[in-house]
Amino acid sequence: EKFPHIKVIRNSKSILNLPVTCSIAVGSPGFSHGERLYAGISTVLVPQNAMHRKLCKNWQKEKCGVYSAASRSEIAGNIKGLMNNNFQKAREISERGQTVVDGKGAKRLLEAILQLCDE
Repeated sequence: EKFPHIKVIRNSKSILNLPVTCSIAVGSPGFSHGERLYAGISTVLVPQNAMHRKLCKNWQKEKCGVYSAASRSEIAGNIKGLMNNNFQKAREISERGQTVVDGKGAKRLLEAILQLCDE
């Protein structure tokens, strides 16, 4: 009832080019998760391998996602958790994610390199 018009989008080339606005996603912790964080989309992170499990748990520790085992009931429970209290947890993750991934990393990296060149 909170999503009267659900649309499942698969195989998008870039989360930044989605034809719709998303508030919650389910996905893995790879590059697309960085895009979701930048776009302010809260994500239930589902690992696909052992390395992903570590990444998912670390993103959760950073308050930039919710770790979930690859089971329908756990994923559904985590989605409900993001929606509780009028999407309070989803908003917290969205705000935190946009401070962690702000789109200015390349500029910061360039400044650090230039500083090393000046030394």
